Amino acid sequence: MLVPRYLCLLDKESGPTSFSYVSQLRKLFKCRRIGHAGTLDPFATGLMLYALGPACAGLQFLESLDKRYLVTARFGSSTDSYDRDGETIATLPAIIVKRRLESINFSRILENLTGQVEQEVPIYSAIKIKGKPLYAYARENTSVELPKREVDIELLNLIGPYEEAGCWQLDLDLRVSKGTYIRSFVNDLGEATGTLAHCQELRRLEVGALQVTEAHTMESLWEFAKEHFTSDQLTFEERLEMLAKAAYLKPISAFFEKYPRLELTPEQALDFAHGKSLPAIDAEGLHAVYGLGQLLGFVEARQGKPPVSKRVFYPASEIIAELR
Repeated sequence: MLVPRYLCLLDKESGPTSFSYVSQLRKLFKCRRIGHAGTLDPFATGLMLYALGPACAGLQFLESLDKRYLVTARFGSSTDSYDRDGETIATLPAIIVKRRLESINFSRILENLTGQVEQEVPIYSAIKIKGKPLYAYARENTSVELPKREVDIELLNLIGPYEEAGCWQLDLDLRVSKGTYIRSFVNDLGEATGTLAHCQELRRLEVGALQVTEAHTMESLWEFAKEHFTSDQLTFEERLEMLAKAAYLKPISAFFEKYPRLELTPEQALDFAHGKSLPAIDAEGLHAVYGLGQLLGFVEARQGKPPVSKRVFYPASEIIAELR
C-alpha cells in the first residue's frame, strides 16, 4: 500500500503565531516542506492543520473547508485590529453599554449579520493590495480601500449578554465558510448594537469534520519526540511512521470523506499520475480520487467529458514502485 500523506492536528495555545509552529515542526520532522491551512491570530487558540511534506499538495482543499469557532465578544470598546491585542480607539461607559444591550433585539441584529453576507476585510490582515499586505498599510497609517468578500456565517448558539469583571460580553458558537474574519464579525456586531465591541476570546473547534478534541499540543508532541526519537539520524519517513502509529497524525484522506469518490484500478492510478485522461463519469463537481488504498488526488468532473485533474498527491514513480 502507498504511504499515506499525513497531517498534524495541533491545539494552538494563545501567544505563538501560526507560523512559529511551522518552524518547530520543521525541526521535529527534519523536513523543510511544511505548511498550514487557516491562520489563527496570536491571541486565538484551537485547531490548526499542518501538512507534512508531500501532504502540502492538499492545502488548497483544506483551506476551503468550513470552520467552527467559539467566540467571546466584549462590548464597550473597539480596537484598531478588532481584537484584544489591538490599540483601543473608542470606548463607552459601562452604564450606557448595559442600557443599550438591555434595549435591543439580539435575534434581529444577528439575523442581519449571519447567513450569506458581505464582509469587509480588516486592515490588520495579510490580504495583499498592490502586492502589499494590508497590515503594512495600517502600520504606515496609510489609507487604503478595504476589499469585501461574500461569506457564509451560521449561528449555532449564543450565551449572554452577561457581565464579567465589569465588562459586558457575549459568547457565540459560529460555523463559517472559507475567508470569514471573526474579528470583523464582532466589530460589525458592536456597530449594529451601538455599543462598540472587539474579539476578546477566539477558539477554533472544528475544521471540516475534524475536531480540536482530536488534536495534540505542541508540548506533548515534543515530549513524544524526546522519548522516542533517540537517534538524530531518523529519516522524515521514519518519524512520520512512529508518530502515526502513536495517533499523533491523521491521513489527509480523513478530511475528505464527504467528497464523492472516484475509485481507480491500479492501471488507471498510473494513468492519473502521468496526467492522462480518465474515463468520463456522470456526476459533476469535485471528486476525491482513490486507488491502491490511498487518496491519490482530486478531479473536477464535467458532464459527458473526461474529468480534469486538479491535484495529484503521488508521482508516477511511487505508483510504479507500488505496482512492482
